[in-house]
Amino acid sequence: EYLHEETYQIVEKIIKGQGLQFMETERITKHGKLVDVFFSASVIIDPENGKKSVAITERDITQQKIAEEQILQLNENLKINVHNAETANRTKSQFLANMSHEIRTPLNAVIGLSHLALKTDLSPKQTDYLKKIQSSSESLLGIINDILDFSKIESGKIVIEEVNFDLEEVFQKLADVITYKGQAKGLEIAFGIDSNVPTCLIGDAVRLEQVLSNLCSNAVKFTDRGEVVVKVSLLEGEGDCVKLQFSVKDTGIGMDQKQISKLFQPFTQADESISRKYGGTGLGLSIMKRLVELMGGDVSVKSESGKGSKFVFTICAKKQKDQRKIPLPTIDPRDLNVLLVDDNTSSLKIIKEALESFSFNVTAVDSAIQAIHFLKNNYNNKQIKVLLMDWKMPEMDGLEAASIIRQDPQFSDIRIIMMSNSYAHESLYQRSEELKISAIVMKPARYSILYDSIMRAIQNEKIVNDPDIRQKETKQEYSPQTIHGHILLVEDNEINQQVAIELLEGFGFTSEVASNGIEAIEMVKKSGSPSKYHLVLMDLQMPVMGGIKATQKIRKLREYQQLPIIAMTADAMVGVKEKCLEVGMTDFITKPINPAQMLETIEKWMAWREMAVKTSSLRRKHQEVKIPPLDGVDIDDGLNRVGGNTKLYHDLLLKFRDNHSNFIADLTSKLTTGNEEEARRLLHTIKGMSGNLGMTKLYEVCMETEQHLKNTNGAHTTDVIGPLSEEMNKVLASLNKQLGRDHKEPDLSEAPDIKPLLNALAALLKNNDPDAVKLLKEIGVIRGYEKEIKKMNKGLQNYDFEQSLVILTKINSQIK
Repeated sequence: EYLHEETYQIVEKIIKGQGLQFMETERITKHGKLVDVFFSASVIIDPENGKKSVAITERDITQQKIAEEQILQLNENLKINVHNAETANRTKSQFLANMSHEIRTPLNAVIGLSHLALKTDLSPKQTDYLKKIQSSSESLLGIINDILDFSKIESGKIVIEEVNFDLEEVFQKLADVITYKGQAKGLEIAFGIDSNVPTCLIGDAVRLEQVLSNLCSNAVKFTDRGEVVVKVSLLEGEGDCVKLQFSVKDTGIGMDQKQISKLFQPFTQADESISRKYGGTGLGLSIMKRLVELMGGDVSVKSESGKGSKFVFTICAKKQKDQRKIPLPTIDPRDLNVLLVDDNTSSLKIIKEALESFSFNVTAVDSAIQAIHFLKNNYNNKQIKVLLMDWKMPEMDGLEAASIIRQDPQFSDIRIIMMSNSYAHESLYQRSEELKISAIVMKPARYSILYDSIMRAIQNEKIVNDPDIRQKETKQEYSPQTIHGHILLVEDNEINQQVAIELLEGFGFTSEVASNGIEAIEMVKKSGSPSKYHLVLMDLQMPVMGGIKATQKIRKLREYQQLPIIAMTADAMVGVKEKCLEVGMTDFITKPINPAQMLETIEKWMAWREMAVKTSSLRRKHQEVKIPPLDGVDIDDGLNRVGGNTKLYHDLLLKFRDNHSNFIADLTSKLTTGNEEEARRLLHTIKGMSGNLGMTKLYEVCMETEQHLKNTNGAHTTDVIGPLSEEMNKVLASLNKQLGRDHKEPDLSEAPDIKPLLNALAALLKNNDPDAVKLLKEIGVIRGYEKEIKKMNKGLQNYDFEQSLVILTKINSQIK
């Protein structure tokens, strides 16, 4: 019974002399369990009598078979994973390519057109704006490059170009971005190129800019006081190739050895607290290190916690055949004494070395007071010909010093050249004529321009402006408007802050700046009630707290319900505007900012806010209404949303009751006839109104019903119509029972500010903005124009903005 048929067959083969036999098969144990076994059989011959017998063994190999099956499955999964990884990699590459194309196309237009515009005749402020446009566009391009470069580095497809470039131009472009950021934090930024460094090179200028920009941006980011110094020196220069050493040194927070060990790893910051405080993905240094290696160099860093950092990297490049040459001077530089004045030690040393490389006799002092003292005590001996002086210095700035010097007749022949950062103030240009300033040179100064400015000044050529210097502003594109006010700008980006502030100043507004949502909330709280801010311009994406959350928190402050908050964002995706309005924002402006749109939006809500404050006060004084308890209605919440205006709240409750008494029947009808889109629109309207009126439970049921309709496309609606119907009927019954109709609409024609409110309404109508309905209800009745207002209300219910605008224009022209 134990021996199976297959076993007999094997035994026969063995007896016939076919040797050892084995196989894998299955057996049933005495417990009835099916197991895998390894079967083997062999002949055993008795040496005494020669008899043959067969030895059979069976070994349980169930676990072995399970392991083999798992290995097979793992191999199959590995094949699938490899296939999926390849597919994912192709998908990622395709996505990155599409993203690169879609973003670079308009970005290239911005950069290219800015470049062309800078070649035309421009005012200083226009030139400044365009340079900021260029630098900001290039910063955005840098972010895109980081993402793409990391992907290319992963796949080994990154390529280093070999094109002609000017090292001084690389430094100048870097300075346009970094100097502004540094000056905004009160840092001194210094750039230096050793005199023996060839500046006309062949290599990848874009990658070099990328590496320098990353290091300089980090240096500024992690430095709160002191300086950032960028220098380049020549390590090897034989033949056509050169090896250059770049260093970026700061006086910032520094790092310890443990933090340094984490540098250059992708998606890693030196410390977790770094990313929380300063942001960043941690890609920059990883990419930077790889790029430097691809350019034939290496990277090192020295740092001490609390004492700053110094990053050093090298690259190899080729020299162009033709190097820039200083023209032969008509005056021997060795005969020219130059007094150099700069309060920053690093900058003073860099410029002094550059001037001495041109053979000028240079005396350097670190303050304007010392410069004046030196001139008065050493002028006859030194015979200073040129005073090269920084503009912004502590104790006494360059303009004050120049004014004192010009008052002394013995110094009348001294040529004064003023140095300024990359965003010199208009006042510097305005006083250049009065103080007989020969030239204004932007820092970091190109050495060729510095040399040329000194030589031309000596020859008495007035060169206040050169290709890198802005001219005095001659006109203003936007003149201040009749509506003025104080605005809170909530924006974390320094350049965006400058753009917005200067636009607002041009429109006639004053402003204050908050760098994130938490700062904005605190500033609003401290502003008093009503707020000293007439309006808030709120960025959405900010560190610490974004604009959405900040707005939600401000709207919870009862006294600031009427404060207009306008979103400013570069995110123009569908649904963003709706989200902003849903959380309580008043309007929406997209970036890049269109000045005309910005002004129109501000004027519209500035007028509305001013009128809301005054008419709300008027109504509270003359039209106070007592509202009894209402089932399903949080009256305190509702009043908060209308700024405590009981009369307005009473009227809105009445209109809700009268206009939506058939809501459930209408909703059911639309759903049963298959008109889900109109049903959703009707439900969305009730949801918004109930939320604004304090009908909290009704609002929640509307949300649940709305979500149900989205998930089921209108099917099985009876499951949720019941609770919605019950809550709606409860609210309507309470409104019918508790509220009367014995209050007339207020007459606002006596209010002195009706005109600005009508202008704001006109702006809404021109833009076909549905908020016109809300504003017209706020205006109420105007004595003598009852029929026109009624006709406008009726027209706007059908979204007839054009006809309403015609009626409003007629009213506006007749009201004085």
